[in-house]
Formats: sequence, C-alpha cells, structure tokens
Amino acid sequence: MKEKAAIAVKSSLSNSELNPILLMLTEEFDLLSVQTLPEVEVMENWNQVMRRGIDVAISIGGDGTLLGLARFLPQGVPIAGINMGGRGIIAEVERNEINQLISSYRYGNYYIERRMRLRAEIARNETYNVLNEFFFQRANFNVTPYFEVNSVNGIKFKGRMDGIIISTPTGSTGYNLSNMGPVLIETLEALIINPVMSIDYIPVTVIPPEELRITCTDYSYMIADGQIKYEIQPGESVRVFRGDDLRLIKIKKGNNQFMKVIK
Repeated sequence: MKEKAAIAVKSSLSNSELNPILLMLTEEFDLLSVQTLPEVEVMENWNQVMRRGIDVAISIGGDGTLLGLARFLPQGVPIAGINMGGRGIIAEVERNEINQLISSYRYGNYYIERRMRLRAEIARNETYNVLNEFFFQRANFNVTPYFEVNSVNGIKFKGRMDGIIISTPTGSTGYNLSNMGPVLIETLEALIINPVMSIDYIPVTVIPPEELRITCTDYSYMIADGQIKYEIQPGESVRVFRGDDLRLIKIKKGNNQFMKVIK
C-alpha cells in the first residue's frame, strides 16, 4: 500500500515543469492537496487533508511553499522540500534529485533534521507553528511607537522603533538577515531578538528558547513567516513561545544554510 503524502505546489509553475515530477511521485505516494493538480486527490482545506492520516509532506517550489505547508503539519509528520529554482535555503532537493529523494525515502536512506518552531498567543487565541519568525511591525507610519520585550528569565527592554523580529535559527536567513542580524546554524536551539530601525540603539540579542511577551504602545501587526498578518491592539500583550519541532527530511549531509547564504 502506498503512503499518503500531502503536497503543495508553487502556483507559478508550468505544467511542463510540474507534470513529470507528479508522475514520479504518484508511483510512490497517494497524493492529497488543496490545489487542483493532475493525479492528486483534492480536499477543501489542509485540516481535511491532515485528517486522512498523512505519512509525509512534500513541497514543490521554494522556501515559501514549504513554510506554508509546514504550518498545517501535525507533530511528527516529516516534510521534504523540492527546490524549483530559487536559493532553496530550506528546500534542499533540486529538481534533478527527485529520483534520489524517492529512492532514499523508500529505503530509509535519509535522516531527519529537527528544526525548532515558534507559536504565539494573541487574545487567548494561538497561532499555527511558524518555522522562520514573527515580525512585529508598526501599523501607523505617522507614529514611532514603543515596543517592549519581556522574557520569563529576565530579558527586558523598551524602546521606540519601527518593529521587532523574533526569529528561529532557521529564520535567521530571512527578515533577520535583511535587518543585519546574525546567521545561525539551523539546528541550534536559540531565539534572535532583532529590533527594526530603533531610535535608541538596542543590539540584536541571541538567547536560549524561552517565553517572551511583546507589547506595543500603538496599533501594530504581527506577521508570521512573512505570510499571515495579525492585528495587535495598543498595549496588547502577545505571548511568543516554543512550538512543536518540525521534522525536515534531508538526503545530503553537510549542506547547512550558512554555506548557502555566502555562496
């Protein structure tokens, strides 16, 4: 019996690029998705897909495609990313390596890399797990508000700034890097606190994973993995904490994100 695989595809891919890949994958997996794709069973939403007892997840596209699919994965379901032309910092399998991925998975010749993820709680509602970061951004560009960060172990600062990035090691190559933050080895367990355009200089800080409380004196947004936006009320406390780890399928050793960034 074939294993069940949830699949997400970058929408801009052409049929000529996609169809040969799907043909290879359907020989090994029963594919399910929320997208209309050849030889793939279509469901109404990702929660419905996951209730079918998914064994593995596969993303075809770039890192954004993988981030979007990974949010819905139950704990323990591994994911493989097939890179279709970008940098592929997280999605490590290139299009010419798909047969190798299928063979490696079939015979167990792969390893699982655990990546820490974050969750947040806003007004008693929890977000999905995010792999990269939460980016807190001011909503009113006529005002530079105060952002305040408090941790359970005593990290505390407050200052006027455009926003603040709370990043995982995997997300250190995303918004954090764009804001001159450090690149971390992706398997580390750490958080990066990176102020954005701070009026009073506040340094980037790397701390062990712990619960944080973020508040802003004005209306703001919290952007999860660059894809989902949440509105935050003035003075509202947002709790950021460690979520479920992601299980990333890897078929190549010694291929870390730091080396990809500096190429």
